Amino acid sequence: MRVVGLSLANGLRKANIPFQLFERDEHISTRGQGWAITLNWALGFLKSLLSDEAFANIEETQVDPEVGRNDTGNFIFLNLETLETKFRIPPSERRRVNRERLRQVLLQEVSDKVHWSRRLIGIEEAQDGVVAIFEDGSRAEGSIIVGTEGSNSRTRQFVAPETYRNTQLPVRFTGVAVDFTREQARPLRDLDPLLFQGCHPRTETFLWVSMLETPEVNGTKGTESERYRVQMNMSWPFQSPDDEVKPTQGERLEEMKRRAEDFHENLRGAVQSIPEDTECLEIVLQDWPCLDWVNHGGRVTLAGDAAHAMTMYRGEAANHGILDALRLCEVLEDVYRSGESMEEAILKYEKELRSRTSAAVLLSRQACLDAHDWAGLNEHSAMILSRIGPPTSCRQERAKMAYNPRMSIIPPGQQHSRTTQRKEPEADAFMLLKDSEIVGCITDIGIPFTVADLAKPNPLQVQMIFEWFAELILNATRETVDPAMRAAAEDIASDNGDMLFPPDTRNLMGFYVSLRRLLLECGIRDFSFTDLYKPTQPRLVKIFSYLINFVRFRESQTSVIDAHFNKAEQTKARIETLYSDNQDMEARLDEMQQTRSQMQRLCAEKTRRNEDLKKRLLELRRGQEKVAARLEEAKERKGELSTQLEQKTAEKLAVKHESAKLRPYVLQSASSLQASLTELSNTLSNDKSHIDSLDRRARALQTSTDSFSVVSTDVASCIKLLDEIAVELQKEEDETARKNKQKDALLERRTDVQDVERAETLLQRQLAKWLERTEKLREHANQKAQEAKRKMEELEKVHRQLKQERTEKGSDMEKRRVRIEQTEKKMQDLKEAIENEVHNAHDEYLKMEAHIKLYITEMEQAIPFNE
Repeated sequence: MRVVGLSLANGLRKANIPFQLFERDEHISTRGQGWAITLNWALGFLKSLLSDEAFANIEETQVDPEVGRNDTGNFIFLNLETLETKFRIPPSERRRVNRERLRQVLLQEVSDKVHWSRRLIGIEEAQDGVVAIFEDGSRAEGSIIVGTEGSNSRTRQFVAPETYRNTQLPVRFTGVAVDFTREQARPLRDLDPLLFQGCHPRTETFLWVSMLETPEVNGTKGTESERYRVQMNMSWPFQSPDDEVKPTQGERLEEMKRRAEDFHENLRGAVQSIPEDTECLEIVLQDWPCLDWVNHGGRVTLAGDAAHAMTMYRGEAANHGILDALRLCEVLEDVYRSGESMEEAILKYEKELRSRTSAAVLLSRQACLDAHDWAGLNEHSAMILSRIGPPTSCRQERAKMAYNPRMSIIPPGQQHSRTTQRKEPEADAFMLLKDSEIVGCITDIGIPFTVADLAKPNPLQVQMIFEWFAELILNATRETVDPAMRAAAEDIASDNGDMLFPPDTRNLMGFYVSLRRLLLECGIRDFSFTDLYKPTQPRLVKIFSYLINFVRFRESQTSVIDAHFNKAEQTKARIETLYSDNQDMEARLDEMQQTRSQMQRLCAEKTRRNEDLKKRLLELRRGQEKVAARLEEAKERKGELSTQLEQKTAEKLAVKHESAKLRPYVLQSASSLQASLTELSNTLSNDKSHIDSLDRRARALQTSTDSFSVVSTDVASCIKLLDEIAVELQKEEDETARKNKQKDALLERRTDVQDVERAETLLQRQLAKWLERTEKLREHANQKAQEAKRKMEELEKVHRQLKQERTEKGSDMEKRRVRIEQTEKKMQDLKEAIENEVHNAHDEYLKMEAHIKLYITEMEQAIPFNE
């Protein structure tokens, strides 16, 4: 639940406008970080949105109420190596509040309007309004949807599907919240009791320190366990892969401590004393400069970070978000009270929003970069410029409060030193030429120029002259710097580079850098944009005199300069050749990627065929096993019957033998013989019938045996056919393995493994967070315990599935790892060769630069001094 959304809800409640709040989390504290924010010029706007009671409760959310009661509003920027104050802003009204407690205060009066666990998945237009569709299947209809979800807004994704993605800045950021004792916190609070920030001159690492809780707030004041909760954030420029944020919390904390080794001992001791088990979070620095979106006829709009995500280096995001809420309340009140068209009202709101925040986003972006550039940091830097809020509307005049904005920042001593630094020494007066001589030289190069033009210079004419000198000496014009500046704009702002950084402006910036480098070599140390846009006669006389003297010296050393210039051209040609080769390799890479996609489709088709054949083979094997089992049973039955037949035959022979012995004895009695004969006849007929049944059974068994033999033959042929298919499949797999030696396929496999590992880590982290949050929410929502348990089981199931998939893929990836390492070794060798070429070119350039500096020194020594 965002501060902006809650502020808007309070404003609508105060205006008696019906509304509903939908939040994806289950509770206000689900994702609470407890970090602090600064409210300054938006305090008056916030008072207009809240009731008197709610605004009075804001005072209770301050991180240090005692300091807040007597706060002078100081803002200091330190040299982290020496703890010297580089900039200090005069006092102004502000409130440093705990974000979590502020949200709880804002929630109190609108809690009955909140619907929890509602994740937005779609938006549909209705006849008289708009419908929000949520993940749980529920729907909500209203007149307008306002997305205030933050920088990763789902609403923004629906209304700006092509441009909704944020722009990530080349800076990495981590932060911790840690509990300190009074002794540990004293060195920090001696610098400033609320917050301070600074940059290290050599490493350009930025540090932000702020109080989150004091003993008065957390109830430990006067006890033995008195503690301060401190927020410590650290950021640094991203210049190489080694600067990337580490994946685990322990490694992130270790990196923070490593970067703090160059700090002043007080700051270094504070960072080093952070416990090892402290949670260290990464914050991705990204912004979105309030681009256009489709508001569906005024039915859908954005506010807060959803509309203008910005970095925290100027501390303006929350203030602009609160003003967004107030402006939106005003236009909605006009619609609700006077019947104004919703579409016109929202268009008016969005026009004011963009005009106010687009520049603020870019200024915050520049402040992020300036904060890590100690050498270029000055009173004009975006990091130091005053944070003056926009003017209040007529409607807020009655609620206006006297909050002073930030003023200028340079300590008086430093201001004086900077003023005196720009005064030119009189010792170089001999370098200045007469006005007529300067005008004659410029006229000789083909540019019309008079003494009057020099007395009252025209900026366009002056820029043309500077461009001629830069082209003559450096071969640099606005056109030559255009490719590099365009690439830089695209790198920073992607497809919006031309809109955010107009071509004329960025080319002039690039040309200014080249010209400033030239004038530094000529001896002009204080060249600035003012000399291009508002030139004055004394400045131009000096600059043109130095340039003309440099050109004269250069003409006298033409042969030497040409020799080194030819070397530079050869180096440049070599670089262009390498660049062309790089482009060719990229084209080959694109072609290989296309081939990879085709091969992936073929592999998928072959894999599907393999799976079908495997299923068929398993079915045939099961059938074979059943037939073999029946055959074994028949063989066993046949053996049993054969044994019984042999036993019966033996018994018959024994009976016949006994009968032959007894026959002489029974011939004497006819009746006995008749009875014996009858009995023997019966026995014989029974034996014959039994023998016939056994013969029939034997013939049936023989028929079954023959059938089993035929089935066995068929099964053997099937097995042979399956073996042939397996051989063919093995050939196809070998062919696929040879094709998978391409670099992109190997890298894709590695990326898949990394994605799986990253997903596994993320799921484990989410599982741990769910376990912790379940314990916290048990006291507030026992009825939701079963649901949380079910979600936890689902996550465990997903984790098991991912783990099983990873195990299955592991065996396949092991086979490919050797090939990957071989290909990487080849690519590393190629990269080293290219780097050696570039390094050699750079060495040649440094040699040429050293020679030129030597010639300049010799020129200065050769020029006679005027007494």
